[in-house]
Amino acid sequence: MKKRLIYSFLIFVLVILVLGVDSCPISSGGVGQQTSKSGLDVSLVQGVGYFNQGMTLDQGDTFKIVLKINNYDTTEKSGTICVKDDKEDVYGGIFDQCTPFYIQAADTQGNVLQAASSTVYLPTSGEYKYDNLPIATSAKLFITIAYVQHSIIQGTVNVPMPEVEMITLAQTSAPVSVSAEKTVSKQGDQYKMSLGINLLKSDSSIILTTEDMKTDNRIKFSAKLSNYNFDCTQGIFEMENTKFIKCSALLPLEQIGYPCLIYLDYGVKQTKTFDFKINAKEAVKSI
Repeated sequence: MKKRLIYSFLIFVLVILVLGVDSCPISSGGVGQQTSKSGLDVSLVQGVGYFNQGMTLDQGDTFKIVLKINNYDTTEKSGTICVKDDKEDVYGGIFDQCTPFYIQAADTQGNVLQAASSTVYLPTSGEYKYDNLPIATSAKLFITIAYVQHSIIQGTVNVPMPEVEMITLAQTSAPVSVSAEKTVSKQGDQYKMSLGINLLKSDSSIILTTEDMKTDNRIKFSAKLSNYNFDCTQGIFEMENTKFIKCSALLPLEQIGYPCLIYLDYGVKQTKTFDFKINAKEAVKSI
């Protein structure tokens, strides 16, 4: 009888432990980061007289758009943020307007990433309102943020052993992440090290551009391996969502850990869309 009670108790404890493990939150992202966001993120600030997702406006209602920009990268950022609606300007509303912004770098305190924040108010003077719309209508607000990203990714490539290895890379939170795998083979009196580099865009809604923001789906790539030359094409590549780049180098017959640096430079454009409604002019008169 006692044995049965002991067995029952042990089973009960195991069930509790399993349930406890399953319910533990799992972190994602960078060091101590409980989010999958990368680079810059823009969100609406809620408040009376502020634009809100899904809101309904009466004609003549005045409002502002207040935006919070979070920087998850450990480098400061500057750029422009633009707003516009999908209605004709004759009815007033949210006219096409851009304003510059600056945001400090994120800060890593201990093992936790603290995003930096900045607030933007639009319009820069006065308020928005709609007038003389003949019928009730649905509308859209478009918010576009544009900035330049400079990333330096660091790692160590050990040659010749292990012969096949995923390289551990240190990189900050950015719209494009990097992974790399190396293989080593003997070639005469040297080792040939081949490095496969994968670039991955974190969000398909982001458009990569040249640094002058003039050409879409472009990224500038360069790489260094200590004092040795990489044999691969470097410069500006076409990239929509992913890019694979293969580089190689001939190295001496020694076991050495070579510092590797990967540089990425590109512009970022991202547009977010928010829905709202506008009542008809007649609806205001009947109140």
